[in-house]
Amino acid sequence: MDYIELLKNGFSLEWTGINCVECQLSIGRCGSDENNDAVCFCPDRPHTKHCKDSEAKND
Repeated sequence: MDYIELLKNGFSLEWTGINCVECQLSIGRCGSDENNDAVCFCPDRPHTKHCKDSEAKND
């Protein structure tokens, strides 16, 4: 495969990601766990959406 030609001609990429805005606004770091589920890594512990939610992400 000629990667230079591929880059010159462009290509389509489909990305399904998680929305990290709520997590980042609550001083968390957005990421995923070993199952590729969304996790907000907060100073106290991982949460499911943002650092201020009451639901902790259980391992």
